[in-house]
Amino acid sequence: MFEPLYEKMLSENPQAAEIMELLWQEVIAARRSAAFWQQISEYEKNMADQILQSLAQARQNYLRLLQEM
Repeated sequence: MFEPLYEKMLSENPQAAEIMELLWQEVIAARRSAAFWQQISEYEKNMADQILQSLAQARQNYLRLLQEM
């Protein structure tokens, strides 16, 4: 959708087309950045969940050990 609009703008107003292209590149970069940080966030959440599960298991093991003593 961008290309036809850009081509039309380029023939009518080259400066506006240049600005529009810069803005489009910024939009693409922002989307990529947002996707990257979303992936990082999901990874951190998964790691935190695993740590909490490990901690819960360690607590259960500790309580069992205390009961056996």
